[in-house]
Amino acid sequence: SPSSTPSKSPSLSPSKGPVEIEGEIHYDDIAMCNLDDSAELIAATEAVLEGIACDGFSNENCQAEMTSVCGVPVQEEVSMDRKLQSSSSNWAVHGYEITLNGLNSVDAQSVADILEAVEQDIESANEDGTFVQQLIAAAGAAGMSNDMTSMLLGAVVLVTNESTPSLPASRWYPAWGHTGDYCLNDGNEPLYMRLNPGQWTEPLLSSCCKRYYD
Repeated sequence: SPSSTPSKSPSLSPSKGPVEIEGEIHYDDIAMCNLDDSAELIAATEAVLEGIACDGFSNENCQAEMTSVCGVPVQEEVSMDRKLQSSSSNWAVHGYEITLNGLNSVDAQSVADILEAVEQDIESANEDGTFVQQLIAAAGAAGMSNDMTSMLLGAVVLVTNESTPSLPASRWYPAWGHTGDYCLNDGNEPLYMRLNPGQWTEPLLSSCCKRYYD
């Protein structure tokens, strides 16, 4: 949320979905770039992410999907050598995406609050160990061996960014919370403005300054 807003905020238009939250799971064993039972791990991980992030959503309105393994798209069949080459460190990085639908009738500020709550749920599950515990249990239930599930102990789940509608470079927004009264078009506008650019932004610097600061 913004650090300050006008005393009389205009009403927000409905946001347009879907909205995606992208993230990564880091494993401290490079062997996680090449698993014989990767399909079982992918299915288990998706189920755990949905259980953590989709609380309060119906099944059709919140889905988790694994998108990459060590930089290689999940859908792409690759050899072990290519997977290992795609990793630039001793960490194996698996990418995921959570898609939220059914938000068209929700105002932009509420969507921003929902995204923040989902992100906090993921961060909390990472910090208190819930994610790792549930992942090990789900992977074991899916048929992964004990040797394989032990490799999940060092897993760290992160949210890397919220993929929301982007603004053209010519869109200017009020830089509330910064020192001074001015507008910016640096692409760092608050989430609620990105979700509803027509309500908050202007195509010209002069019109933005006139609207918000004159």
